[in-house]
Amino acid sequence: IIFINLKSLFSTVRVVQKAHTKRGIKWMIILAPFSTVLIGLIAASLFKLTPKNHTIVLNEIARLEEGGLKEDVDEATKAVCELLTGLPYSKLYQKTE
Repeated sequence: IIFINLKSLFSTVRVVQKAHTKRGIKWMIILAPFSTVLIGLIAASLFKLTPKNHTIVLNEIARLEEGGLKEDVDEATKAVCELLTGLPYSKLYQKTE
């Protein structure tokens, strides 16, 4: 029969964090979510896609799919499409065969 001293399996030494370490961890837990949300809000405010612009693009795609000509586009729609894609309107919606 083998006897095992269970107390020897577990260390009785307590590890205590220093006060400034605890404060640092606390501040990271508090500030990290807020800073992440703030960065997300700033990034989202820079997006050019708005509900109005989205509707303009969807209407233009529908018009072109129904057989509309690219030459008939109005300047506002052309400007929105170029703003959102970063490409000239002439390179958008090219037919692939």
